[in-house]
Amino acid sequence: MGLSRNTISRALNDEPGVSKEMKEKILQTAFEKGYKAGIPKQFINQNKNIALVSFYNALNDSFWHPFVVGLERVVRREGYSLLMCHFNEEDSKKRMIPSTVQSEKVAGIVMIGLYSQRYAQCFVDLGLPIVFVDCNVEINIGNLVADVIKMDNERSTYELTKYLIREKGCTRLGFYGDVAACAGYQERYQGFLKALTEFNLPFNPEESLVFDTKERYTSESTMRRALQKINYLPEAFVCCNDGRAISLMAELKKMDYRVPEDIKVVGFDDQREASMVTPALTTIKCDREHLGYRTGEELFWRFKNPDRPFEIITLPTQPVIRESSE
Repeated sequence: MGLSRNTISRALNDEPGVSKEMKEKILQTAFEKGYKAGIPKQFINQNKNIALVSFYNALNDSFWHPFVVGLERVVRREGYSLLMCHFNEEDSKKRMIPSTVQSEKVAGIVMIGLYSQRYAQCFVDLGLPIVFVDCNVEINIGNLVADVIKMDNERSTYELTKYLIREKGCTRLGFYGDVAACAGYQERYQGFLKALTEFNLPFNPEESLVFDTKERYTSESTMRRALQKINYLPEAFVCCNDGRAISLMAELKKMDYRVPEDIKVVGFDDQREASMVTPALTTIKCDREHLGYRTGEELFWRFKNPDRPFEIITLPTQPVIRESSE
């Protein structure tokens, strides 16, 4: 490398006097030459793969397509490859890690979708850098075990609920979502309740579709049965995401309710389908490609800063007002 023995020694022993960039080049070269003692994991990993771990059908959801594009941009820029790794309910129950996610095959992990806290801990125990996109509701903020990136869930849902109350005159509002599925849904629920409290409006659980099952979020059949039991539907439904909102609008139509004339419906995520349904869905938008890009940046930052405290990063959102709330 054309460097002095002293410079090489300082880098290999992690001593001051060598820039971070030069130290990384020396470590990489040392590994390539067969020297492995004391070399950090990211240099020892020959495959240079990043595992994107999700529930088996999560990536079929249009929400994640821009996210993967953004994540892959960073992964490729850093000279790594992205591995799609899936798990199913049986894997989660038995805490079985996909065979492709092994410490000798991947340098880091990004975990998305819905998963239990116990299953997530199995990946943390691998000792690899890991970033969770959203997290389980049971997360202990004071004792993080990995980095977390999430959207501004509570504030944005609070603001959208306020819009329905203040601008649209709604006084009876319901919430639809499995609030135990992930921290994001729980935060959106809290934002909804915060707005009701601010305007001194009561929350009637019998006029909502709030599920606390601690399972993967509720099926359409569960929603349908619960909806049909409500004697007096609210003036507006705030939903945990666009998929639930679109399903709810379809079911309301079958029951001869008009959206938004009879009941207003709003979602969260601004998925592609939100602008395609009739009526078009009012929702909350997060730049999902940036979410993926920022996730990748955080993971590679963690490679270089393994001893820094774990972080929770919140990305901004913005409302998208469409016909379903007008």
